[in-house]
Amino acid sequence: MMTRWQNRLLTLSTAAAGLTGLVLHVMKEWMEPSDPFAVINHPWQGWVLKAHLLSVPFLIFAVGLIFSNHVLERMRAGRPTGKLSGLGLLWIFGPLVLSGVLIQVLTEARWLRGLAWVHAGLGGAYLAAYVGHRARTWVAARSRTRGRRPAIRLASRRITAGGRPPRR
Repeated sequence: MMTRWQNRLLTLSTAAAGLTGLVLHVMKEWMEPSDPFAVINHPWQGWVLKAHLLSVPFLIFAVGLIFSNHVLERMRAGRPTGKLSGLGLLWIFGPLVLSGVLIQVLTEARWLRGLAWVHAGLGGAYLAAYVGHRARTWVAARSRTRGRRPAIRLASRRITAGGRPPRR
């Protein structure tokens, strides 16, 4: 089971990496520099790139952190809810990270251009799959708890409004 702070770390790091990647893509592909001799299209482009490069290790850490206690646990338990979208996230995540690393290492301009588009496509697919996965699991969790009494979180343990621990 994923803890609350793991969930927040994954969500925040996904949002940070996704937002900075999207802004960087817009700056590089859709903006025109005001100076014809400029090597960047926007004055903040370098800072957005640095923010993206600094947020991605947190995302990689978060995915690694939840792998054993969330991903493998769900796969072993055979739970169908979110399994397909979660596995899709994993299949996208590996090539996404690899393409991001290769962008930092390759020097051939035509390979870089193609790899940047592959990376942007994988990043967009990862964000869409992540939102879909979260929506699917959220809807499934809400449908399982319908009809139960509202839960009150206490410092020592979780109990329902009737005074009994929740059924599992």
